[in-house]
Amino acid sequence: KFPNYDLDLAYFTFYLRGNYTEINMISVSDPEEILTPSGIGYNYTTFVGADLTFEFNMTDTEAGNNAILGDADEYIVTFKNLNTGVIGVLQHTFGFYFHPIIPGYGTYKGNVSTSVFSDIDNYLINITVVKLNYENVTFFFNLTMVNSRINTISISNLNGDLIPSGVNNYYNSSIVLDINIEFNITDTDSLNKLIARDAQLYTVRYTNLGTGENGTILHNFAFNSPSSTYIGTIITSGLPVGNYLINVSVIILKYKVIPLTFNLTIVYADSNNILITNPGGQLKPSSIDNFYDTFIGSNIGIEFNILDAHFGITIQIGASISYSVYYQNIDTLESGTLQHTLSEIISLHSGSLNISLLPVGNYSFSIIVAKSTNNVTSVNFL
Repeated sequence: KFPNYDLDLAYFTFYLRGNYTEINMISVSDPEEILTPSGIGYNYTTFVGADLTFEFNMTDTEAGNNAILGDADEYIVTFKNLNTGVIGVLQHTFGFYFHPIIPGYGTYKGNVSTSVFSDIDNYLINITVVKLNYENVTFFFNLTMVNSRINTISISNLNGDLIPSGVNNYYNSSIVLDINIEFNITDTDSLNKLIARDAQLYTVRYTNLGTGENGTILHNFAFNSPSSTYIGTIITSGLPVGNYLINVSVIILKYKVIPLTFNLTIVYADSNNILITNPGGQLKPSSIDNFYDTFIGSNIGIEFNILDAHFGITIQIGASISYSVYYQNIDTLESGTLQHTLSEIISLHSGSLNISLLPVGNYSFSIIVAKSTNNVTSVNFL
């Protein structure tokens, strides 16, 4: 006879291990280029504001390093600030994609939102893949964030390149002229990293350093793909004479681009008398006192050019030009304005001055040339 036995339970725990795997990183890219790791291990550098794109495959290290196919159950991307110790989780868009040509092969691709790092710093990034029947596997790397900035290649007007001068490196240009700028955008750490894509927005601001007036200036910047530079014109022709601080800024993706600032001095243009006449012909100034002599009751004609004060080249004023003619009797100090028929044809200014009603005497004359409300230059003679 066999004894009766009561039911008894035994509890034990075990861990069912999955196969070990390995992440093989194929490429790490920011919006500008495929990043090349530096130093020992995986150390990447990108711009503040850049998201990163990854492509990798996974292999089973216990099954002949065969490729692992299919989407993972979970992807986890974490970071640690190596300077402050702050840790966190990053958003991502990872997924598995079969190769369009090679059968039985695919890679994992996705973006990681590193643009949340808003300032220069150093980070440890961990990408962990969780997949059924496999041990969790992590790929980790160091990421350095650097700033980007606008760098001047050239500043010019239609007559030539402008060269900064003086203690404050002022660029000098004549009034009524626009300035042309070419620049690129690089990293601030001399790593030869380049941002080379069109901007969503360009903004040009000015501050008049004498009056404190500030505002924005029209422009027409565009990205030049062959040279990877930005080229455009700033419409400074509407600014009056003065010293200015110019600020050029761009919005490109989520980049934190340091603007370009430079000092600009706008100076009056020069003038060059070509010819003064009366009904009797051309008048010549006296060799002693430089007075032009004419007879009472007649008008005089005048021709002159306006010159770029920096390059000495003739410039054209164009639309919204105006002239004001003033006289003063040197003997009596009587002064007033004169009627005239002055006009600009291409770059030559000519017309007659109505002095026929002036009495006998010695006079000084001044022709003020303006564009809109800004004085451009003056033409003076005796």
